[in-house]
Amino acid sequence: SAAAAAHAAEISESDLAAFEAAGQGASKINFAALAPMLGLNPQKLAIIASGWLPSPKDLNQWPEIRSFTTVGDSFTVNCYLIWDAATREAALFDTDLDASPALDVITAEGLVLRHIFITHSHWDHVEALPKFRAAFPEAQLHSSSKKAPANQRNKAGESVALGQLQITHRETPGHAEDGVTYLISGWPKNAPQVAVV
Repeated sequence: SAAAAAHAAEISESDLAAFEAAGQGASKINFAALAPMLGLNPQKLAIIASGWLPSPKDLNQWPEIRSFTTVGDSFTVNCYLIWDAATREAALFDTDLDASPALDVITAEGLVLRHIFITHSHWDHVEALPKFRAAFPEAQLHSSSKKAPANQRNKAGESVALGQLQITHRETPGHAEDGVTYLISGWPKNAPQVAVV
């Protein structure tokens, strides 16, 4: 409960709520006691709470990836488009709030969207799904949502081919019950695999 977490962290419930909402709040939080309640590493939680962010990645190793960010009322959401350079077959990871930027790239690059992979089913990650489905009704949908039809659910050990690229998945619940991380390998010039979370 929030009360138990606040008690363990040695802060008020309102300070805990502020910390959850913005990553800021009380100046002294007992991460050593709070982290185990959340199933997290205390040292890593403290580092993240102090403002750590992953370093920006130069995407030039993967010229067939585009990242799109849409701004909501008080948040941002990302989606990613990848494609095989030879076949021009594409896959989308989440849909963003606005389909237009990704659809524009699909058109400009002469791509055919074959797959749509959903990392989790929170509304902001699937908001533009109807527009992509209307533009590409044959695109196969992939999700780990228990509410998805059986033919759209990720299957254990499944590997999806997109030209020479291979897409696998790992169940990563936490932020959402149906959370999944997709791994993309087989990039030209032995570029490292990419994870989309």
